[in-house]
Amino acid sequence: NTVKVVDPQFAAHYPEIEPGDLMVCLRNLNLVLVLRAASEKVVWATTGPWHFPHDPDPLENGNLLIFDNCFAHGARQGSRVLEFNPRTGEIVWQYAGSKESPLRSDIRSCQQRLANGNVLINESDYGRLLEVTADGEIVWEFVHPVRGGADDALIPVVSGARRYAKDELPFVSSP
Repeated sequence: NTVKVVDPQFAAHYPEIEPGDLMVCLRNLNLVLVLRAASEKVVWATTGPWHFPHDPDPLENGNLLIFDNCFAHGARQGSRVLEFNPRTGEIVWQYAGSKESPLRSDIRSCQQRLANGNVLINESDYGRLLEVTADGEIVWEFVHPVRGGADDALIPVVSGARRYAKDELPFVSSP
């Protein structure tokens, strides 16, 4: 469900991976792999403590930041964002929300580690965007205000989110 280009910082942690290789998430197989496009060969793969994952981000420290839908045929309610160390199998960090405001998206979503260390999370199925600190505190959140259908049960999906630095958007001018 996701393809990303591997950068030199992540590749430096794995001798089999080269910068420019492609990281691919195979959601239904709970698998993240790295493909060398030129040879069409899989050079690296990992599974983890996730169920139907989305959007693995290769981090500079060699870990993965990944959205875990936790959808195991009804075995668990809710979702979480994980920082996972593929070398040790350790969950380094996770955010699953709180009892009052759980994180839940059964079939999609994404996240982004921000320059300040916080994480931008897109909870697609419930139309919510939020930024959380390393301690799990919500810095801000946006919940799509539109509802529809019987008892306002229908919520618009927010398919993705990304924060851009100003220099990434040269076409935007300041007043």
